[in-house]
Amino acid sequence: MPRLPLTEPELLFSSQAPRPWSGFLERPVLGEQGVLLAGDDASAVCVDGATGRTIYTLQVPLEAPDAYTGLPMPWGDGRALVPVYQKGASLRVYDVSPAGAIGLVDSPGSEEQARGNDMRIVAGDVSCKLFLMPLARAPGDRYLVSWLYRQVRFYRTECRSFARGLSWGSEEAMLATTADVVLGVTAPVRGTDDRGTLVARSVENGEVLWSLGARSRTVAGAGGGLFFLLDRSGRVAEDAARKMACDEELLEALAEEPALMGEALDTLMRSLLQQRPVRAPSRIAALDAATGLLRWEAQVPGDVVSVGGPGGGVLVVVGVEGTEAKLHRFDAATGEPRGASSLGGGWPGSPFDPWSGRLSFELWSTDMPSIVAVDEHAIAWSSPEALFVERLEEPFTRLWRWTLPAPCRAFRPRVLDRVLNEPAITVGEGRIYLRDGWSLWGIGERR
Repeated sequence: MPRLPLTEPELLFSSQAPRPWSGFLERPVLGEQGVLLAGDDASAVCVDGATGRTIYTLQVPLEAPDAYTGLPMPWGDGRALVPVYQKGASLRVYDVSPAGAIGLVDSPGSEEQARGNDMRIVAGDVSCKLFLMPLARAPGDRYLVSWLYRQVRFYRTECRSFARGLSWGSEEAMLATTADVVLGVTAPVRGTDDRGTLVARSVENGEVLWSLGARSRTVAGAGGGLFFLLDRSGRVAEDAARKMACDEELLEALAEEPALMGEALDTLMRSLLQQRPVRAPSRIAALDAATGLLRWEAQVPGDVVSVGGPGGGVLVVVGVEGTEAKLHRFDAATGEPRGASSLGGGWPGSPFDPWSGRLSFELWSTDMPSIVAVDEHAIAWSSPEALFVERLEEPFTRLWRWTLPAPCRAFRPRVLDRVLNEPAITVGEGRIYLRDGWSLWGIGERR
């Protein structure tokens, strides 16, 4: 569990970092000996967490004109696993030593390719369309790797080891894991309402444990043997029903006044929608990781834009109702409410609001509050302008505020519902690391 500084931090360093290939690879990763950063052109960097000084730079020989590094993963004894995709040429995972030397190399998808099955690794297109999900640990000497190609055409997860290669594979993109279960999603069917299926598998042997339709459900995290899902089906259904009712009234208005068109027609439609605001709550569901059974469910007023934890036995949720945002706290084991604190008003209106300037939840959510970390005593959350820390338990006192030098906003990979936003900020032991494009900052306690 991370430990947040409880007093206002100081700037430890500001340094240049390699620019990641895409925003969803921007998050710093806390390793055993430093901070790991994914870079473009098949590179990665490990920097000292106290000074920002480069410990080593990894540069894999280029085999293609377009290549990138996925998020590194700590692998024990100061080592790290670094996935690298070289467009149309290879997908490999490198075991990197504490000095930055490449040791063992593994090739996901190679066994299936040898059997003549297309893993979408070698493909000709005008741009790089293979997206690497974060790696995850598996029991023993194994790890989980997952990728998708062209968003809705091909998803793949493999459990592998450097010594034995493929243990098992499945046609899902990996979304979350516990010690024993991996939760993935199948590809949606283009042109239909089929948004894919959430599939839970045993990490040990890949056996399917349970499945659930993915429509209007977003995997928000895992912990304590549970998977946490955001369920927006009630709000989506109410919005669809009100639009149908408004369309009927609009047709009646056109029958009475056929010349109604242009801006006047748009204004009338917004007025009709405003008379029927979406009132259904969002829901947070906690599912048993092994069985998929519902352990608890909680309602959150308005839209949910961020979920954090569990930390200190508490799951924290940012809910936005109208233009006011709140931090809602729930007991992670039982779902019992543990109180809420206001993050103030003046936030942009939801795309469900007919007067909102944002038609996309993806664009809207990036301007909303985002949970950075939760520990036993405090919650860190960020706006695009500042980083805040407040107490986890009542009284929900704000402990400090730190102005951000840049938004430090990442975004979720394409396979994930982007109604939840994610910061490019990582918390360690009393230190916080922030990344935005070429820049990396370290703040916190000096030791």
